[in-house]
Amino acid sequence: LQPALSRSVLLLISRQMSDASQLLSEAARRIPPLSAGSHKGQAGRLCVVGGCREYTGAPYFAAAAALRVGADLAHVICAEAAAPVIKSYSPELIVHPVLDGESASRELELWLPRFHAVLVGPGLGRGECVAGAEAAIKLAVSLNKPLVIDADGLAVVCSRPHLISGASRVLLTPNIVELRRLRSALCDGDSPDTDEAAESTARRISRSLGGGVALLCKGPVDVAVIDNDDGNAAASSTLTCSVVGSPRRCGGQGDVLAGLALAFANWCYAGPASPASPHPALLAAFAASALTRRCSAAAFKVNRRAMLASDLLAQIGPCSRELFPEADAVSD
Repeated sequence: LQPALSRSVLLLISRQMSDASQLLSEAARRIPPLSAGSHKGQAGRLCVVGGCREYTGAPYFAAAAALRVGADLAHVICAEAAAPVIKSYSPELIVHPVLDGESASRELELWLPRFHAVLVGPGLGRGECVAGAEAAIKLAVSLNKPLVIDADGLAVVCSRPHLISGASRVLLTPNIVELRRLRSALCDGDSPDTDEAAESTARRISRSLGGGVALLCKGPVDVAVIDNDDGNAAASSTLTCSVVGSPRRCGGQGDVLAGLALAFANWCYAGPASPASPHPALLAAFAASALTRRCSAAAFKVNRRAMLASDLLAQIGPCSRELFPEADAVSD
């Protein structure tokens, strides 16, 4: 019995590795090729909406991760007090200090149509920036932009779920606590702390929002779920990412994941797809999860307990080449 059991376990592990390899290859095909003929912005003009006076690191980590994986331009729309701090972190970011001002809605209407995809939530807080975040979510949905919602942006969804109800290009990225809050707000219940329950809970949440909203549930194993029952097998499915990460739980890793999900959401919705391809939001979630986990493992190997989220940023280039080698070639 024991040898047979061992063989079955090995076959399961082999099949999971094969599935992951196929998904990573599919994601690599969506990444814009490197070419001397491309122009600035072609690989992504992305926007992070977040950053209040107290929380300035989160939008930086998200936007910097999107740039390092290959997006061309990253804008941060933040509170006025956060802007000088975020600008000091990186000259690569384009920072708009308008999120908590009276002109927030007008500025969002001016800028959001220019972006390929939008992320709402990192460093948002629960105070003066919430009204601006609500406006950003509403506008991104109306423009049919790929939209990732993370961190305090999920609190906005809990209080105003109608903002994304019926939307078709939205990815929520809750951890287990945020998943419980979403279920309590949207499904009248609470969620146990098991990976199996996370999938069923996420499916209920997706269904309650109209079936077109995807969720990436973060945990020991990351689970991406959508429940769009329209007869298309790829539209109603689950992808699980069990790529080995690290045991270190420093702040900022979720923001890196959100920024990578933003970049991949843009590419997966815009890139070529076959009828058998996974749903674009699920593929983006899987690619971002796998890359974040690989970066975390690589950074932990070097830094151990001293590992910080900034160490993950330094690993995005090497780990991207490892996971998506097809996308690293340069065309004429």
